[in-house]
Amino acid sequence: MVWWHFLSEIQALKIDLYLRQQGLDTTTPAGKAMFQIMGVFAEFERAMIQERVRAGLARAGDAAKAEAAVQAALV
Repeated sequence: MVWWHFLSEIQALKIDLYLRQQGLDTTTPAGKAMFQIMGVFAEFERAMIQERVRAGLARAGDAAKAEAAVQAALV
């Protein structure tokens, strides 16, 4: 579930989110803004992780191809 869908769903059900330790209250404009900002950063971090994983897989594939070429040359 995407973060903005979650917020939309709880608002449609007339439910507010209050996180005491984090000082987050979605009944206030500042609380809604902070919740949305946190969602943006969470989405960004997830995209960065996916990008790093793809790059690592590509690098591992390239290394495997190079190793196979070296092994083929030795035979």
